[in-house]
Amino acid sequence: MQIRTSLFLTILMIAATLGPAMAPTAAAEAENNYEVGEIIGDIADFDPAIHGKTYMMVDGEPLYSATRLHKMAWADAGYPDLVLPFANGKSGKSTSKACVPLTQGTVMTIPTSGGQISATVEKTTSTAAFLVEAGQAVSSSVLNNYASTWSTTIYPTLTQYFGSEPDVDNNCQIMVIIYNIDGPWNIGGYFSPSLASQREAVYVDVNDLSWGDTIIAHELQHLLHNSRDPFEYLWIDEGNADMAAFLCFGATSTIIGHANEWAQNSYTSVRWWNQSTGDYGAGFLFMLYLASKLGGGAAIQSLVADTATGGSGIVNLANNPIPGSPGNIGNTISAIFANFTVATLLDDSQNPFGLDNIDMYQNCGGSQFCRLQITDSNSNWGSVWSSQGDPLEGWGVRAYKFTGGTGSPLNIMVQASEIGFAGRLVYREIATGTWTSVPLEFNAGMATGLVSGFGNVSDDVYVLTWYESLVYDCDYAMANCGWPGGGSTQYPIATDDGDAALISQPATIREDFLRL
Repeated sequence: MQIRTSLFLTILMIAATLGPAMAPTAAAEAENNYEVGEIIGDIADFDPAIHGKTYMMVDGEPLYSATRLHKMAWADAGYPDLVLPFANGKSGKSTSKACVPLTQGTVMTIPTSGGQISATVEKTTSTAAFLVEAGQAVSSSVLNNYASTWSTTIYPTLTQYFGSEPDVDNNCQIMVIIYNIDGPWNIGGYFSPSLASQREAVYVDVNDLSWGDTIIAHELQHLLHNSRDPFEYLWIDEGNADMAAFLCFGATSTIIGHANEWAQNSYTSVRWWNQSTGDYGAGFLFMLYLASKLGGGAAIQSLVADTATGGSGIVNLANNPIPGSPGNIGNTISAIFANFTVATLLDDSQNPFGLDNIDMYQNCGGSQFCRLQITDSNSNWGSVWSSQGDPLEGWGVRAYKFTGGTGSPLNIMVQASEIGFAGRLVYREIATGTWTSVPLEFNAGMATGLVSGFGNVSDDVYVLTWYESLVYDCDYAMANCGWPGGGSTQYPIATDDGDAALISQPATIREDFLRL
């Protein structure tokens, strides 16, 4: 017994001596068992004109998201390690096992766009782990602020609109990886879809932390959207990314600038993505309109969860709005687009002719959203009004305004350069203030419209025209554009001519008789 007791004490002493040395080894083994993963895409190839999404301007310098670079590189590689969207109605974790959260102090090898780095978990919440690259210093107050904003605003808001993450790494946390991407400005952050099969992570440049909250919100939308609808068109994905920042942090000058750029140049396509500032604004306003009319966060979550892309997904949502929502925006993409354009033109409380989630004003400015701007107007009816050769892209829109009626009927004619035009004749009844929107029916490229009692029964007449090109949803000049014959070409462009005049007296028929 004496010998056994001494032996037992000796073992305890040895174990106590070796314990501290054994603990790091166990932690290292746990870290080494964590799949590192791979990022496809190199920030050395980043071209702002092609890949850059501007979060904001900082001291006159643009701060970009590089997510587009990584998604395009992933697509070019054939979507390796693609995790298909949730099947069988699942909308959350990809496993039923209890998750094992990352803990503060854990050191990990992390893949980045420029190679692997070592990073330490410096702050955690129940749904996020903030990692900082070795050799970089981020104060505890900054990390605490990020964690607080994440828990109170970013995560609950965006999961309400875009659904929960699949948690492929089974830690119930999204990694926010803070490292030196490229110094101040230029790239502020990104999400890499090629990494999505191993872990949920977004990346933030340590040099741009003053704007980290906006960067995190933007990239989290991309992460959540990619997990459900990885093939979605850019105008919807990026429109939702702008909406994510708006939902979390309100109408910043950047968001307003995006929206107003399209409102002032609405002849550019809503559905074709060619990386212009107006593209972001068009997508943002369209997503806001859907949320406003079809059921808020639940509606957008339904759109994101639908693997139908582009206009097809929007039509599915419009035909299945969230119960209790205003709805009534149409059941075809043509009708939905028509009501969207009227809504951005008027922003009226009459459904469906306005947006309920923002206020839009006639004048554009850095601090307010502006309504769709008119191409031309007329209030002097001494002669025929005419506007000739106004160009517009497929699924872009032009608006014309007419006032100053005398009570005589207003006759309108539109001549389009291409087959496939559509339009609306919109006017307000003076007595009730009610708006009426009537389709313009084009036949062989021509449409006519008539407004009775212009000036005493109705006023504020608008004509909207757009080109419903057969090439519609389109990213750059990629194969998903559906070019005729399968080859890439220029996105469709057309022109319209418009004429308007008062009918001052009833038409008469003159009969000339031949005297014999």
